Amino acid sequence: MNRYTATGRVVRPVSTQVTPQGTTVMNNVLAVRKIRGSEEQNADFIPFVAWGKTAEMVNQYVRKGHQIAVDGRLQSRHYRNKDDQEVYVVELVVNTVDLLEPKKKETLPDSGDLNELLD
Repeated sequence: MNRYTATGRVVRPVSTQVTPQGTTVMNNVLAVRKIRGSEEQNADFIPFVAWGKTAEMVNQYVRKGHQIAVDGRLQSRHYRNKDDQEVYVVELVVNTVDLLEPKKKETLPDSGDLNELLD
């Protein structure tokens, strides 16, 4: 069984691309595991890719720093880069994304501003 589930924060700004076949794809990195209580804070950076409607949803609702939970499968692939070197990649192919809290919560206006909004 090849299943991977993780919760973390989105590392880069979210953007999508469209393949020549017309399929939407989104690539990014998820920062998982942060050690608290020590001077050195570490994270694992997991590359992930989403396709189709999932990619479109992530592009619409997720921003850099947002916390998400992902579920999918690990995939390895390789290709030759422009310098004719073989590059190996392991990435998480996402099936589902759950939107959790953003990195910074929106603050409410102070009571004076709130009263103006209610009038």
